[in-house]
This record gives sequence, structure tokens and C-alpha cells, in this order.
Amino acid sequence: MGTPWRSNSDPTPPSSITALAAVNRCCNPPYASLMEHIIPDSHRQTYDSWHFAPAVVHEGVAFLSGVIGFKPDGTCAEDAEEQFVDLFEGMKAVLEAASMGFHDIIEMTSYHTDMSTLGMFSAVRDRYMSEPWPAWTAIGCTELALPGALAEVKVTARQP
Repeated sequence: MGTPWRSNSDPTPPSSITALAAVNRCCNPPYASLMEHIIPDSHRQTYDSWHFAPAVVHEGVAFLSGVIGFKPDGTCAEDAEEQFVDLFEGMKAVLEAASMGFHDIIEMTSYHTDMSTLGMFSAVRDRYMSEPWPAWTAIGCTELALPGALAEVKVTARQP
């Protein structure tokens, strides 16, 4: 990647430099080489189909994409407790692939299609997480990307 064009005397860079700068900004952001993309085997199909990384680690901070509780065949269990266990097991796989655990989570945002299942969600969460609790925001929504999904959770975690 070249140095960005800078000139006080001529604000218009040569066209070849303009084109190169546009390609670098579009396709090679300077931070891309500093990120580690986390793709556990259990999430490979999602990565290939939906074109997003389950997590990206940058400077010791992991940003997990939304996790939905699904079975290996890509469907969600109808039972809320079973689906939430699948969700936290999926999150565990991503965290472990990033050499982290639930105790490293510093912030969690959950999206729920049925807020009446929030109590069950919290009970399952408490099987995986304990004090000190991370920051948490729970948001009600009408629908998620996977049919039948009751919740989706994204977290930010810090490497020890």
C-alpha cells in the first residue's frame, strides 16, 4: 500500500494515484492486515453462505457477530431452552477459537423476537456466565435472519 497523495501546491493527485488510493480504501483497508478472522469449523458454512466472519479480533478485542442458536442442519429448535443452549454453545465455540471464554466478555447485546422468553434466556445465560457480569442490552425485535430464531446475541470480549 502506497503513501496517500498529499500536496499543498496541487490538491488534485495524478489519476494513477487516485485510482490506487480508491482501491486501497475499498479493498485493502489499512487495518485489515491487523485483524484476525475467527471461523470455527462449526461456523464455516455460515461464513461461506452469508459472507461474514463469526468474529474478528483486533488489538486483543474480539467482536463477535450475532450468534443464533441453530442445529448442525441450520434449523432452530422449537423449544426455547434448547435453542438458547445451542446459541451459547455456538458462542462458546467462537470464543474458544479466539482463545477466550465467557469470562472475557465485556459487553453483550441480545435481540429477542419474543420478550416473554427473556427469563429462560437469562437462566440459560447464567449456566455459561457468572459475576462479574458484562454490560448487557436486551432489545425486542419482530424477526431475525434465521426462521424460528428467538434470539441473536453479539458480544465484545477482551483477550486476557
